[in-house]
Amino acid sequence: RFNNYLSSRADVCLKCSCNLSENNEMIDMAGSEYGTQNYTCYDCMNKYCYECEDDFGCYIRLCHRCEKSYCAHCQTVDYCTCCGFSYCVDCIDSKQCSQCEENTCLDCVPGVRCHNNCGADKIWCIPCVEDGDAFSRCDSCNEAYCVDCCDSDIHAVKFCDVCKDLHCGQCRVK
Repeated sequence: RFNNYLSSRADVCLKCSCNLSENNEMIDMAGSEYGTQNYTCYDCMNKYCYECEDDFGCYIRLCHRCEKSYCAHCQTVDYCTCCGFSYCVDCIDSKQCSQCEENTCLDCVPGVRCHNNCGADKIWCIPCVEDGDAFSRCDSCNEAYCVDCCDSDIHAVKFCDVCKDLHCGQCRVK
């Protein structure tokens, strides 16, 4: 009876008034997604289509971690600028990249640290590490030093005019 009730009612988007149930399945009735309510905010239970947008993108957003959808009124959703996934405030554990200063989820932090241990709270996102913008590596020992240390610390990686390689302070004296 409940399935008949759900199929008989007209569900419309509260933003643009389009009919959501006309060509779309409002509730998944089979498989591992059985019972999932599509187009529905987890908090207020209001329905919105995926075509309606606000200044930050789609009006109803899916959290990548908990897989709950939230409308823009009920919960702020943060985006990881590295992977592009969105997360609700309950699931996001983002950090700010020390180099580009963008919000980065912990899945996009490669775990590279400066050999000088200049700041335990410093993190770098994958693009900054891969682009070489955040670190310089010693060509001899392959240790990484952040750009701040390379600019200010005598023991960090420096360019050698003689051999034309990058070397840290310990490898330069060898």
